[in-house]
Amino acid sequence: MMRDLVVLITGCGSQGAYGAIKSLQVNGERNIHFLGVDVDPFIANRYVVNEFYVPPRRNTPEFMPFIMDLTARKAVDVIYPIPTSELEMFAARREEFESQGQRVVVSSLESLKTANNKARLFQWMEEQNLPSTPQYRIVKSWDELESAAYALGYPDRRVCFKPPLSTGSQGFRVLDTKIDRLTLLLYANPTSTWMDLDELARILESADPFPQLVVMEYLPGDEYDVDVLALEGKSLCVIPRRNQSMWYGMSLICTTEPHTEIMMMSKQIVASLGLSYVVSLSFKLDANGHAKIIEINPRIPGSIISATMAGVNMPYLAVKLALGESVEIPHVRWGRQMIRYWEEMFLSPEGELLKPISTG
Repeated sequence: MMRDLVVLITGCGSQGAYGAIKSLQVNGERNIHFLGVDVDPFIANRYVVNEFYVPPRRNTPEFMPFIMDLTARKAVDVIYPIPTSELEMFAARREEFESQGQRVVVSSLESLKTANNKARLFQWMEEQNLPSTPQYRIVKSWDELESAAYALGYPDRRVCFKPPLSTGSQGFRVLDTKIDRLTLLLYANPTSTWMDLDELARILESADPFPQLVVMEYLPGDEYDVDVLALEGKSLCVIPRRNQSMWYGMSLICTTEPHTEIMMMSKQIVASLGLSYVVSLSFKLDANGHAKIIEINPRIPGSIISATMAGVNMPYLAVKLALGESVEIPHVRWGRQMIRYWEEMFLSPEGELLKPISTG
């Protein structure tokens, strides 16, 4: 057995946190003591970690001093930032953490600023002549948005848009004049992504200032998320998974598949940006079956456990890379399918985790 570790998981209630903790728990080499922090005290993952703390909100000046003090007092070895909104904060303070003995599992600040911003990402990919760049326009006014939609084929073709900075499916909408509004009203979820340009105009007429948006071609084909383990741009392992069912940007059902084109494109993008540790890339196929990038999340994705169950424990291998330890990449078990389901936890009035209740 290797030496024990203390690992801090930030954003402990986020989608990627549980998969990261679960993967680290089954590393097979060492014991790990988990500290979790999250501003929401009512999260199930607080009962998965060994110690749980409620920090100041991340947008306050007290947040980072709280983390630095906690990691020093608890002799934390590795910090694992999970939420996208925290990545750049920790990258900027990496040297301070290292000076007191912690390693931070996060890419460089420069690469994060491009990867986290969809507008910058598409512009950068276009400059690099990467073939996976979708057709897109960056707009800052209604006239620009309307012009971009028509330039991309609306109303004969569907067009979609989203904010440059968002997570999951926040702000994503598809413009289509052929959608039956009555069907949407009666049978679609209230948060349906479908609308037409007239409806969008009515919503945005009161926007002040007008939000920057990325308008892009609609991609009708299969969606793939790709888990990449990398170090300074070198991809050590690439595992695409085809999403068969999604819920607000998270995989409910997915299968690991060795899609050659997507694997090659993922390596190109990671190399050009110089990304490190666990990176998630999302692709969709166009009408001709060619893969186009949707977004990059340079962090642990919500479905990273699928890569672990395919034989490659990326969260743990990333910890070893951050510590400067040697890693061996196991063989990927292709065709492994993940099906996500709900499970309940029960608490006493005092907040203690209860065992399942018998019917007797």
